[in-house]
Amino acid sequence: MDFILRFNRALAQRRHEEIIDDHVDINEQPMLKSPLIMEKQMAVIYTRKIFYKFQKDLWKCLACVLQLAREDDNLCFYKVMERKKDGSFKLKVQEVMVDKVADYASCICKKFEFEGILCRSSLCKDAENISPNINNPSVK
Repeated sequence: MDFILRFNRALAQRRHEEIIDDHVDINEQPMLKSPLIMEKQMAVIYTRKIFYKFQKDLWKCLACVLQLAREDDNLCFYKVMERKKDGSFKLKVQEVMVDKVADYASCICKKFEFEGILCRSSLCKDAENISPNINNPSVK
C-alpha cells in the first residue's frame, strides 16, 4: 500500500511539472541569439528544452568547415571538421550525405533520426543559407 501511495504522489508531481512546462512553452518565447530565420522557425516548432539544444548546435555549426569529399549525379558527400577555440581542428571528422534529388541531408551520427534535432554537421551544409539577411522582410 505504501508503494502505491508513493507512486501516485510521484506521478502527480510529474504531471504538475509537465503542466508547468507546457504553460511556459505555450506562453513564452525562448531567447533568440540572432536574426536567423531558421532559429526563429525552430523556436516555434520545438519545445523550449529541445530548442536550446538545437540553438547550441546551430551556433557550433558556424565554427565548422565543410569540404566536398565526393560527388555523383544524385549524392554529395561532405567532410565536416570543427574548429577548436585555438583555430586547430578536432580530430573527429563527421560525414554528411546530401541527396540532391530529395533535397535531404543525413549525417553519420544520425542525431536527427534518434533525437529529432539536426546536428551541427548537417546544419553546416546549410550555413551559407542561414546567414542573416538584414534586407529580408521576413526577419524580425
